[in-house]
Amino acid sequence: MNKKGSLMHWTIFGIMVALGVFFFFSKTGQVDVGVKGEWSTDFLVNNVLAAEKESLSVDSVAIKTGREIAQELAENSGFPPGKSSDCATINSINLWNKEDKKCFPDTKVSLNEHGQKKLTEKIPQNSYFNIEFKDTFFLADGDKKDIITPAGKYYYQTDFIVDLGYSFQEYDSLISTAINLLATCQNVNDLSTCLTANKLPNWKDTSCNTENFFAGREIGFCVISTSLNSVKYKFALDFTPTGALSVDNTQVQTQTDRYEISVAKDDTADSYKVYYTDYLALASQTGKAIDIFAQVPTNLLYSHSSWTINKADLNTDCTTKEIAKGYLCEDKMVYIVGKSSLSQEYGSYIFAVTTLKSGTESDIQSFTSS
Repeated sequence: MNKKGSLMHWTIFGIMVALGVFFFFSKTGQVDVGVKGEWSTDFLVNNVLAAEKESLSVDSVAIKTGREIAQELAENSGFPPGKSSDCATINSINLWNKEDKKCFPDTKVSLNEHGQKKLTEKIPQNSYFNIEFKDTFFLADGDKKDIITPAGKYYYQTDFIVDLGYSFQEYDSLISTAINLLATCQNVNDLSTCLTANKLPNWKDTSCNTENFFAGREIGFCVISTSLNSVKYKFALDFTPTGALSVDNTQVQTQTDRYEISVAKDDTADSYKVYYTDYLALASQTGKAIDIFAQVPTNLLYSHSSWTINKADLNTDCTTKEIAKGYLCEDKMVYIVGKSSLSQEYGSYIFAVTTLKSGTESDIQSFTSS
């Protein structure tokens, strides 16, 4: 049944009820019938139809109000307007996590709180309770009201149930996707590439149009609702690693008296660790350094060692580099290994680099030969 048919159905039903009321009170003598037909017309027009008109007006306002609630909550990351996430904000957008702390919105609480406030603001003449959002429907119980005219008294309920064409269950899918994206990309060094490869196509930056995810590891998102495009979810995720990040690509440059080891800088690391060995059988090994180097035979003349470089000790002047010192050269961490410090000055070696953060060390991802 379409909306026009539904309206006609309920209007006819209301008229029938009104006639029933009329005949009941006529027989009991509680109304003055007056001229035949005049009372029924007045009662229908001034009582029944007036109540129906107000109910239709309430439904119209309720639809608009429900959609405004959806828009305003989405703009504030699912929290009531003016409320902030316990994980703080970035550029006035609420974070849904802070490292491993989760601060996802409780949409049921948000809806009850903001829904009550909005209904009081938009329909102040009525009082509502048991406010709910079920599937795409917005509904609330209201008080009984009456319309008193010379034709009599007519009672009606101010309850409403309207279809918003939108469901707040979209938050469940959104939060689930956010959790999966954090699990995939939070402990990855190249965050931009990971986001591009794993986020959904409708996840944009905070402009809601472009996909510029290059500023730090706290990233703001905008996701437009698939059912109501005026609803734009804005929230931020913190991809700060919860552990040390593995180094993806170690580069080695051989010079006359030294090896120049370079890796992409890691802003989250406390320090870097450079490993070398002349036991070339380890070249394809990955995993924890202690497990890998435990495989070096102790009864043969193989060697291995490491150097730890604190991030605070990195030099920023890369014009002239000294042996046994670390440098921060644009987006690279560079460490200079003197050949004379190795067991065989002209031997063959493989190198690997790890990062350390809060006492934990990343795995070795790969070795690079000299």
